[in-house]
Order: sequence, then C-alpha cells, then structure tokens
Amino acid sequence: MHVTLSDLPAFRVVSIDLLADPQLHGEFTHLMSVREGRSWLYAGNEFSLIGDLTDLDAQTRRATFIAPFWSRESKVHVGSVVPWLDGYWQAYHLTMIANPGATWRRVKFLPSDAQHWVLGETRGWGKAGHDLPKGATPTQIEVGGWDHEHCELCRKGIGKGGESAGYIDPDERWLCTECYRRYAEPRNLAFALDT
Repeated sequence: MHVTLSDLPAFRVVSIDLLADPQLHGEFTHLMSVREGRSWLYAGNEFSLIGDLTDLDAQTRRATFIAPFWSRESKVHVGSVVPWLDGYWQAYHLTMIANPGATWRRVKFLPSDAQHWVLGETRGWGKAGHDLPKGATPTQIEVGGWDHEHCELCRKGIGKGGESAGYIDPDERWLCTECYRRYAEPRNLAFALDT
C-alpha cells in the first residue's frame, strides 16, 4: 500500500481552549493507527506540534490534543486540517520521506571517533565533532568508537553487526537498504500507519 500525507489520519481543529496547556478540540478524518497518548500534529518540520491526544471517541472521531507549545503564531489554528502522527515517530520522519526534493546517497559505513561526556550524574557518548548536550563536559575520545548507526525507521544496524552500507540524507540520517527501497525511493509513508 502506497501512503501519502493525504492518506494519513488528519485532525480538523474545531476550537482551542487556552488553559495552562492549550487544548485543541477537533475530529479526525479516519482513525487508522490513531491512539491516545503522545503524538504530533504535522505542519512541516519547524511548525509541527507535539502533544498528547486525549478523550478519543471512536464513534464521533472527536478528540482533544493538548499542545503545550501551541501559540497564536502557530501554523495550526481553528479550521486547520493537519496530518496526525503517532509519538513513536518524529515529525522529521514524514518530511525526510515525503519531501520530493530529498536526496539520499548510498554510503559504506566507516567507523569514526566517539566523544564521551558527563553531565551531572549522567554519562553519554556521541559521534566526535557533533554538539554535546548543553552543559556536558567532554571526557575522552574513543578512536573508532562510533562503529554503527541505526536506520531511522526500523532501527536495523548499519555498520558493525549490521549492513555494511546504507542510505544517508544531507542531515546525516540513515536508512537501511530495505527501508530506502520501501519508503524513501517511492516516497511512501506507510511506516507511519504501522505503530
């Protein structure tokens, strides 16, 4: 099944209550894959709203979307009809697959150095040369320690213990060969209905 943005469940905003956290009241076009909980109202990468879907009524398809980051400047307002996305995903997942101008390159994964860091009681690590979490202190460089990536959609390993190559976009997001062929190449958003 080939899925486009217009095939995803869409939320039509009927009213907005400006409480402690704004509540967007509305109804869905259909309920395929819709469930209560953390989710997105998709309005493009920069303008999508993350929040919590509550009070879902399967008979009327009405629900409330609690959107703590909504403001009067938001692209989502009364009358808007926007695709809904389960919180398992990120808004950029839709953009990276649906964008007709998106470019992907097949790349052999090569290990690089890893930067270890500490932030209070928390220890972590990431690819050397990338920004550390705010307030983190770098501790050591592990030569060749960044030895794999994960597919953005299925989490399959690319590199050590996984496929030797994958597809990468300009934002350094990786897809395995199967997800590239199944979703990115045909611009198919079917993964968004598989939660």
